[in-house]
Amino acid sequence: MMRPLRAIATVGVLLLVGACGSAREPAATTATPGGAPVLAARDLLGDALWDDGRAEYSTYRGTMPRYGKPRPLSARIIIVKEDMDIATRVKVDGAPVAGRTRSVIKLNYVQDFPTGTYAYHQMSSTFFNRSTGLLEKLAMSSTEGCGITYVEVLPAASVWRHVSHSYWAGEGDRDLSLPTRSDRPTLAWDGLALWLRRLDLARAQSFAVDLLPGQVSGRVRATALVPATIEVTGQVDDRGWPVTVRVTAVPAGDQPESVDRYWFEAAWPHGLVRLERADGAVLERAKTTRLAYWNETDPGDEALVEP
Repeated sequence: MMRPLRAIATVGVLLLVGACGSAREPAATTATPGGAPVLAARDLLGDALWDDGRAEYSTYRGTMPRYGKPRPLSARIIIVKEDMDIATRVKVDGAPVAGRTRSVIKLNYVQDFPTGTYAYHQMSSTFFNRSTGLLEKLAMSSTEGCGITYVEVLPAASVWRHVSHSYWAGEGDRDLSLPTRSDRPTLAWDGLALWLRRLDLARAQSFAVDLLPGQVSGRVRATALVPATIEVTGQVDDRGWPVTVRVTAVPAGDQPESVDRYWFEAAWPHGLVRLERADGAVLERAKTTRLAYWNETDPGDEALVEP
């Protein structure tokens, strides 16, 4: 599962390069305990950056512990604007239609790592409403040498619907309702690499959220919202803006606390540069570019996104 980079956010359970913006911004020195998250004046989701017909495509390299050994991990984070059909929550063909479609920002996270005779190929897609910043949909698929797992999360006003299908005993086909609270944000860990970039990273702050742990897995165990704390230091270090996500209470059988650490690029739009996950996985950004990658399908075009 993925975990956030240079802005330090602390969340309680599991848990990219544009123009403008200076490399160093004034930093607050004292965190404000509790309260609502303080967002940046320039909202990343609604910004015209995403209206140029291109995607932000970032490549990462790192390691992933699996079966007691470190594995080489390669990952991609692809962020792009789409028009979503409101009723079906899928991408529309053709132009947007008022009342029928909604502009969303999609984050695709793709990771691959080998384990001896077979490899893991896993991906999550999170979709954010550009106007409200709320999650519209989350989908995840995992394939490896033993089977296939799929998860879909569909948020509504006061409940998130969690649908999953797995080849593991006891995880075959489930349809769960996850009630949400009105007094704090409800976030999905799989979308934090984008959502955290909306924060005012120059302001020290700490706030509570309900968090859906990362869904990128061959098992479907993270099926409950958990309390978490997101902490922003407001201080740039040699890597960028650090953010920590700390899970403060977790389901029975998990660790009593988990901490993910993110670092975001100092300059706007604050792409994720490093992620240290509570499960021991580490990702370091190797390259970011903007391109209409869906048009770059000729042999050799992979060089456009590789370091």
